Amino acid sequence: MNVFAEHGTRVTVQRILEGADVARRTFYRVFTNREDVMLSLYEIGTDLLIRSCRYSIEKAEDPTQVVAGCIDAHLSSVRTFGRLMYVLGGEAQSPDSPLYERRMRTHRTLANLVREALADYLPDTCDPQLVQSLLLALESITRAVLLDEGRRVEQEAVDRARTVMMRMATATLLAPAGAGVTPLPERDPTLRA
Repeated sequence: MNVFAEHGTRVTVQRILEGADVARRTFYRVFTNREDVMLSLYEIGTDLLIRSCRYSIEKAEDPTQVVAGCIDAHLSSVRTFGRLMYVLGGEAQSPDSPLYERRMRTHRTLANLVREALADYLPDTCDPQLVQSLLLALESITRAVLLDEGRRVEQEAVDRARTVMMRMATATLLAPAGAGVTPLPERDPTLRA
């Protein structure tokens, strides 16, 4: 983790070996290359995020708490993993990255969790792309909190991001149509989710 956080994703296997104080033979028993290490670290982070969101959803008493819990889980990751999240999260943005598919699968999982938790508020006909797109937008806000390329995270920036994220998420998912709010987009039954 420290090697990637300090040097970015273009590190050599040798640098990983030195940073982890692991012999080359031991490394190659577990990993094929540095991309395998990146993917493993990214999977640990995304699994933790999914578990945190599930936990928050389970203890939520109303839809606003569902939204807040998931947002707080994301922001907790920012505070905990700052620079590593910046490096690996940036890498995962590229469709050519070995992390990209995991990122998209994580977003689909989180979108399904949120849709299930808000089933009483979001009709079955609601287009799943709405929640997935919202999650992608919220992800970009978490990246904005990572100052100095993720080397600094200031509580004021986290608080501001949380306020913006809550407004976006609650207005998107919980506000009824009317008074300037467009209806929820409905899924086209002929398209894949």
